[in-house]
Amino acid sequence: MPIKYTVENEGRLVHVIASGRMTNNDLLDYETAFANDDRIMTGPDVLFEIKPDSIVTITDNGMLKAIEQKEKLAKKAKSYRCAIVISGRNREIWGLAKLYKKMNESKSPNVI
Repeated sequence: MPIKYTVENEGRLVHVIASGRMTNNDLLDYETAFANDDRIMTGPDVLFEIKPDSIVTITDNGMLKAIEQKEKLAKKAKSYRCAIVISGRNREIWGLAKLYKKMNESKSPNVI
């Protein structure tokens, strides 16, 4: 899976690393795992790092479906603060990161 994460600081910090080819299904798998991971406390800080070797084939619709699925599957609401870090100067990935942030804000106002 090109999107992997570790849970640290007793569930209050989640470090996500995305690399390689990422598809709509990869994002959906990540969001589903995050929403249902009992190790993650409510209100964690999330550092979402996108590596320079990333090839992103995630569409706007794929992002929206992943976010909706995360909300549907969540056992409890997990409001959190998220920083997206992009290594390199890939404008396409930067645009997708901003769109992901905006979609999350509209669906889950507590996501920053």
